Amino acid sequence: MVQPIRGSLTALRAGSESKGANAEIIPLRPQLEAMVPRWQSLAMPVLIVQGDKDCLVHPGNALFMRQMQINSDVRDLHREGLGHSMLWEEAPVIRDNVIELFGSSSDPLAQLLGQLSAYRKCLTLLS
Repeated sequence: MVQPIRGSLTALRAGSESKGANAEIIPLRPQLEAMVPRWQSLAMPVLIVQGDKDCLVHPGNALFMRQMQINSDVRDLHREGLGHSMLWEEAPVIRDNVIELFGSSSDPLAQLLGQLSAYRKCLTLLS
């Protein structure tokens, strides 16, 4: 079994820009560990977005999530050579995956989110 959630605490502790991240990430570990027995009960679409050069969120977390999501429709969006900023660098790819994954779900809330995302995409293309 893959080790539960881990990260680069050394990278987080270095530098004043990381103080906000420290305040969020350090207390998060016990909360995430408490979730471990509950992962298997989740049954929903899941999009895992991870860059292999992320120094804030260890890439092994994506593998852990993938292995724990046994009752979910999981899509991995692993990006080679990208770090934590991939959320901004790859925004169109992530958006398209969210629309495709959640728009095809049988869950009414996921369908609504997919429809709203598709609508926003159309508005963006028209403007």
